[in-house]
Amino acid sequence: MLATLAVASAAWFLVSFGRIAAGYAATIAALQVYGSGDTLKTVRAERLALPFGLGGALSVVAEPDEHEARASFLGAFERRARWRPGLGATRISAAEQLVPASIADLVPPLPDDEPWPRGESPVLAPLPSGARAALERALDGAFVDPASRALIPEGVGRPS
Repeated sequence: MLATLAVASAAWFLVSFGRIAAGYAATIAALQVYGSGDTLKTVRAERLALPFGLGGALSVVAEPDEHEARASFLGAFERRARWRPGLGATRISAAEQLVPASIADLVPPLPDDEPWPRGESPVLAPLPSGARAALERALDGAFVDPASRALIPEGVGRPS
């Protein structure tokens, strides 16, 4: 009786955990691969490493043509998420009742010919030489650790 209860509890845990883990993996993979430009290998190593070796039970695939990621746990419980600029990663329900294309993108597209932060041009907005040197020193020091993801410049006690 006790053995049956233990097996049933383990099965319940794996089913519950598998559904959550697959959804999380699909969403994080779509966000990191298409939003941050990480490789799927990096995402698996840094974001999807689960305790007790459970990460090995996750299968994650990135679909570049669709900006979509699919994940499953133990070959079951497949979950999908799609990346949309301006909205981030959106999970797609199993019944596809809420397909990300049906969600309005409230963020206007950024102009290609203006520098960041108002546009997408790779040219940086001009900075005064002192500010540029300080920013370059901060960037050089911030990304020494490979796990570093971002630097938030702060001015007068708030992000600038």
